[in-house]
This record gives sequence, C-alpha cells and structure tokens, in this order.
Amino acid sequence: MRKLLCLSLVALLGTPFVACGDSGTSSTTDTVGADTLVPSDTTGDTSTGTDTVTGDTGTVTDTGTATDTGTTTDTGTATDTVVVTCTDDNLAGTEAAPAALPGVLDGNPTFHICAGVADVFSFTATAGEIVKINLISDVADLTADTTPGVDDIDMYLYEGSIAEANIVAAGATAAAIEQIAYTVETTGTFYLVVEDYEGSAIDYTLTFAKATACKTDADCTGGDICYIGIDDENFVIAQECKAYTAPTCGQTTAEDTTSAHSDSTAVAFSSVATDGAFTGSICGSDVDVFKFTLDAGDSVVGSLSSPVTGNGLLLGTWVGPGGAILDNVQIGADATSGDFTSLFINKAGTYYLYLDYLADGSPTADLAYTITATTASPCLLDADCTGGAVCGMATTTGPISVCVPYKADVCGTDDDNSQTKATELTSGTAVTTEVVCDTGNDWYKITVANGKNDLTAVLTWTGDADLDLYLLSATGVPYGAGWFGEGTETIAGKNLPDGTYFFIIDQYTTDGSGTAGVAYSFTVTATASAANCADDAACVVGGTFTSADGGDPTVGLTCNTTSGVCAPGITAGINSVSPGGACFDGRGVAYIGQCSNGGLCADICLTLCDTNAQADCDSDWGGTGIAYCAQGLFSIGDLCLPNCDSPTATTHLWGDADCSDFGFDGCDGSTNQCAIPQ
Repeated sequence: MRKLLCLSLVALLGTPFVACGDSGTSSTTDTVGADTLVPSDTTGDTSTGTDTVTGDTGTVTDTGTATDTGTTTDTGTATDTVVVTCTDDNLAGTEAAPAALPGVLDGNPTFHICAGVADVFSFTATAGEIVKINLISDVADLTADTTPGVDDIDMYLYEGSIAEANIVAAGATAAAIEQIAYTVETTGTFYLVVEDYEGSAIDYTLTFAKATACKTDADCTGGDICYIGIDDENFVIAQECKAYTAPTCGQTTAEDTTSAHSDSTAVAFSSVATDGAFTGSICGSDVDVFKFTLDAGDSVVGSLSSPVTGNGLLLGTWVGPGGAILDNVQIGADATSGDFTSLFINKAGTYYLYLDYLADGSPTADLAYTITATTASPCLLDADCTGGAVCGMATTTGPISVCVPYKADVCGTDDDNSQTKATELTSGTAVTTEVVCDTGNDWYKITVANGKNDLTAVLTWTGDADLDLYLLSATGVPYGAGWFGEGTETIAGKNLPDGTYFFIIDQYTTDGSGTAGVAYSFTVTATASAANCADDAACVVGGTFTSADGGDPTVGLTCNTTSGVCAPGITAGINSVSPGGACFDGRGVAYIGQCSNGGLCADICLTLCDTNAQADCDSDWGGTGIAYCAQGLFSIGDLCLPNCDSPTATTHLWGDADCSDFGFDGCDGSTNQCAIPQ
C-alpha cells in the first residue's frame, strides 16, 4: 500500500478545496518616478540651386548661385516631470477612521485601491458567528491573472487592533478573488485591511456576510437547520444555521422518504442499506444525511462513489455526536471511482454522514451515488475478533486493521487467507505453486528458535502486477514491508527474538473482483545471528524508505545490548499507545496499535479536544503544560498537540521539526505552540 496518513492545516472554518498564498511582502511604498525624455535629433540641411530657365520670348540665363547655409540644431531638452498618480476614491476608510461593514456596502459600490494606501473597514462580531468575506478584483478574466504585482490585492483580518500579531485570517494569494471564512472565538471589534501587492492599483468589490455557527439543529432558531456541506462562495466545509427549503429534485430514493437533510431528520443507514450498501440520489439543492449508532472501539469502513462530471463535487462529511467534523470524502473531476473512508470510534453515540453536491451544470439534475459502510472492531490478530471474523490487515481495510468476515481464497491451491490459516514455511524452501489474487491475501508463518535470528524473505513474480510483502510479529506488530520493488520484494531482519513471524503477500491497487491470480515464488531463510546487535541502527528491518531504491518501510526496533536482540520499541495492542507515544514507524506508514482515549495515530498518538477544549488535553495527557488544544485547524476536529520548544525539544515533546512535519512554521518559542503559517 502507498496510502500514507497525512494531516493538513485547513481554513479556520473547515476544509478548503483550494489553498495557496503569496510568499512575497506586500508593498506600501511604491512610487511612480518622473519620466525624462531627451530629444537628440539635429538637422543640417544645405541645398545649392543651379536651375536654368529658358523663356518663350527669349533666353534668360540665371547665373545667381543661392546657397542655403543655415544649420538648424534642436538642442532643447524636454523633461516630463509629471508624476503619474492614483486618485483614491475615498469610499473606504483609513486606519484612523475605518469604514463600517456592512453599511459601507449599501448599493454595491466599487472601490479603488492605490499603491501604498490601504483601505480599512471595521465591524463587530459575536463569538460563534462565522464571518465570510470575498474580495473581487475588477479584472477582465478573473481566472487568468495570477501574476503577483499585476492587479493583485490582498486582505487581512485583524482582531482588536491593527497589529501583525492580531491577524486571525487572510486572503493573500495571487488570484483575482480572495476569500476569508472565519469563526469568531471572542466577541469584539475586527478590522479588514485591503492593500496592494507590489504596487497594484485596481478597482475591486467586497461581499460581507455573517452566519451563526452550529453543531446541531438545536443550536439554530427560527426553524433554521444546522447546514453542513459546501460553502458555494468560499469553497470550505460550512457548518452554519440556514433556512431550509425543501428541494424539488434528488427526491427519488429511500433516504428522502422523510427528507433527511440535517441531524434531526437523518435517516438510519441500516434502515435503507442492503448488505452494507445503499444507492441514493442527490442534486445541487439537496442534502442527504445518514446516521450510524456506534459503540466505543468500533471502526467504520466504507466508500463513496458516483459518476461526478466536469467540475462538479460530491462531498461527504463525517460528524461526531458532539457536532465535530471528523473527516470527509470527496469525488470530483470526472470521477471514475470512489473515495475511501475509515473512522475509529472512541466515544459511543450517533455519528452522521452528510452528503452535499456542487453541480457543474443544472442544479436540478439528479446524481446517483453509492455508499458502502460496515462497522467493525479494530484488531491485531484473529484472536481479537469474534463470531468467526478474522483480522483484516490494514492493507485492504484502510489505515486501521479491523475484524472482517472470513472469505476463502478463490484462487490458489490452499486456503491461507488469514493469520490463523497461515501456511507453515520451511527455511530456505521456496513456495512456487501458489498465486495471489485481489480478493484476498496469502499468509505464511515461520517459527525460529536460535536465540538471535536473521530472517530474509524474497518474493519474486513476473508481469505488470504489483505485489507487496509484509512481516508481522507473533503479536501482530508490523516489523517491515516491501512496497516499491518491480518483480522482487525483499525484507531482511537482523537479531530478531525467538518466536513465530507472519508474512503477508498482497496484490496492490485492485478492485476485489479478479480471480485469475498472479503466480509468484516466495522463500524465507532463517539463520542464527552471527553477533549481538550493537545499537538501534543495527535493528532496521529492510532498507531506506524511498521509491527510488525500492526501499522498505520498517517499524522502529531497539537493541537490547544485554541480550543482543532487537525488539519492538512499542508494546502493541488495541488501545495500548498513550497520548504522545509513537503509534507509527516514524514515517507514518506502519500500523502498530490504536491510540488510547480514541484519537488517531499520526506518527504519535493524538487525541481530540472537541468536547471540553483544553480540559480534554490536560485529562488525556496526564497534566498541564504537556499538550494544548489546537482548535479549528484540522478537518478531523480539534486536536491536542504536544507543546514545543524552539529549535529543539528540551522541556516539551516537540521541536521546530516536529511542528513543521504537521504543516506549521516551526515552533513559536514564546507560546510553546506550533506557529500557524500567516
């Protein structure tokens, strides 16, 4: 698999579909200099007349010689001393006297900005309100002008006063349309500053709107619903109170029997689905909402698919019991397949999947979609599952290994499609009669008892297929993987302890329907280690994780210098990894245990703080000053992040590099929190 778990900073309201920004500095001192023109033309024209005229009544001889000796020289220097100026329209305010929003927008005025002269607006907002602002430059082709300094203006939103430290949101890209969608945290006065970028002077217009933020319908009044879907103007995930108007389209399938459009009207997915799948219908003015009743420890594994065309977008948003946005799935750009989703449930309750559609074309045209969703428990081994289910490796179930119904092989000569049915190997003896197909994995095992053991596994095949190889310990911890080989995958481990090891052969990027299978040869050789491990560097299973050298990602092993054996640096198990502990292999690629207290594994165990904010972090992380609640930055919800030091971790868990890995601008040493990019 090549699916790396990745978190990204997002707009403060939710998840943006497009994000970019200026890397330059906005100029406020550009001057149009005087233009000097120096003519240098010189004229010296001399002519000598020698014409002879013969008259009709006689001969007249012109003997005069007339010489033009005048030389005219243009020595004047003309200097253009006029400075080209930009006339401010005075419609907007200044820092000393800001113009009030939204009143100044009455009549939809067009503003004009001059280089070095900022336009300043002010407004008040209440905590919980969402402020949405669009800045639209008056450019003939709004999509073509992306060159900084050419008709490029930006806007910055300040809280309390105009100082750089008070910037809470910005629209500062090279695009002709800048957008801000900001959820107000503290009631007060805000200032919007519009300024040129590198001397641009241009007309522009503003739109300004406020909405009430919400988590559920109960937060809204006057019959409004809590709308969760696409903000058509700002292209983020909206979560706000809106008036509901029943659509006349997208109402032909079972989810709309009761018009499921919000949390209070959501339809239970289990009541409309058959064998975990449901096909519904939606249109540009419709929202479909499904609910799932889940227990702590469950995992939801599913997918969303639809034939979205053109620039259309079908968005699915997962929302937790408290109204926090947990994750989203998106389908667009002439989709031919679906988008995968997987959630680990840490709190029992009702969860929601909101579907919204931004149509490229008629907003009343129906669009068919299919949702598959199954509920399962996380696992590391088959023994963690009940009712005849087996542990489906994360290679096929998503980023989390979950219990799934057992499916027998439909290709191959033996039934080895799970850990408990793994085929026993003999060291040095090749398996050459098997095939693997995309309906399941082939499992093998080998038991070693040399005290310290070297294991080398080699998988070879021919053709265009892509096979992957995994090595797991007896407790289900992934020790290594081979992903990027072409025709060959190799895993080599040194100084491994005695015990049983499992190997999984998987066919990558398939649709689960093929039965022909790919033939392969597989050999595992086990020998006694020649010497004890000397340090952790000797405990790497496989090679460097790069696609260029066909390297293999590995779990972090540590050297026990007393026994000379390499052992896992983490005790794996369901809900075994404490907040702040490593739950991936350092590269975000190998699952080795679930986070305790819920949360998610993203190199380290992170927990959510979407219920009691900072109090959640203090409780989950065992004290104050260990982690802080990063609110409104991640699509999965508010997360507890470790406090940090700059440049390197000293008294806290993170340093500059750790913050940068998560998309921040290193660590802000004054707050001991990761610095949000401006």
